[in-house]
Amino acid sequence: MGAETIIRQKTIRYHHLDDIRVTEIITKVSLLRKSGSPRTEGMRRIAKESGCGINTIYRLARLSDVELKKWDIRKADYVTYHHEMSADAAIYIRRRNKIASLANGSKVSKCDAFIRSCLAYIRESRIHTIDEAVNTIGRNYTGKTVCTKTFYNWVNAGKIDGFARKDLPRAPGWKTRPKDWKEYTATDSRGKSILTRPETINSREEFGHWEGDLVVGPKDGINGAYITLVERMTRFYLMLPIRDKKSVTVLEALRDYKKSHPIFNQVFKSITFDNGSEFCLWREMESELGIETWFGRPYHSCDRGSNENCNGLIRRYIQKGTDINSVEAAQTRRINKEINAKRRRLLGYESAEACFSKALEKQGIPRTWMYV
Repeated sequence: MGAETIIRQKTIRYHHLDDIRVTEIITKVSLLRKSGSPRTEGMRRIAKESGCGINTIYRLARLSDVELKKWDIRKADYVTYHHEMSADAAIYIRRRNKIASLANGSKVSKCDAFIRSCLAYIRESRIHTIDEAVNTIGRNYTGKTVCTKTFYNWVNAGKIDGFARKDLPRAPGWKTRPKDWKEYTATDSRGKSILTRPETINSREEFGHWEGDLVVGPKDGINGAYITLVERMTRFYLMLPIRDKKSVTVLEALRDYKKSHPIFNQVFKSITFDNGSEFCLWREMESELGIETWFGRPYHSCDRGSNENCNGLIRRYIQKGTDINSVEAAQTRRINKEINAKRRRLLGYESAEACFSKALEKQGIPRTWMYV
């Protein structure tokens, strides 16, 4: 910024008005009406002098409006003959509304049954979120419900007993400043850049395009890993266990997977990898597997956002540093199915598994599960 100085105005903090201030405000509004001055400008001036919002001034003026009526013999009914402003009327209505709201109970207590149902749903699985719970439980719920945003607000404010922010599966993080991307030049040729990838793949409108990565155990890379693949349109997720993270091992695993799934080339049209050395045999992949390969930009994990998101779900079950070779095949399959059974907002709260089945049916491909 140099010598430029930014002056930040102090945020105004509004407070509840007491009876004395309400009377003062209504008196000023009454004098404004009698003076014939422009109403909008006068209301803004009163709001600034009183330290409250202009909507508050209009609301008090509306509450203080009193109709004086008299009996009309010809109409055989009471008719209004005069309007005046009464501070006592506004104060009375404010007190009455406050008493009624206290007697009616808080919204948290009214939604207690719904909240407990949502918490039970969240605790069923390590990957269930509040958003998923609210929309899944709320579909057939007949009582009082709340939206996802309100639920998060109550959790952050500590209004829900037995559930705190630290218990959230995925609490939304603070927004940070834009990253300063590093300058990087690959020492070896990786293949086609994601920047040249066709728009039909980028738009996620065509079925059969995947994102790929590796999830490792210990950093040594010799204690097993998972090849993780996500179909871009349906978000269907695959976990292929391998004994180590060598490029030859990755190629062998994909080759064996193709042999055991006859519909491989109908489902796999392209894969976008990251820049890890384990995918350096991309030429062999293209020739032997019959697919196109693309590579994301260095230090841009956002190029494969769906893949990175699902990789984070694995860590709910398998902690970092765990030897993947020690994880049983049945456990890997169970974790994979649970991730695909998760309801997602971007899929209209359907599971990736259901969307994948519909896509196969729409393409005329036999509905064969792709799990290992």
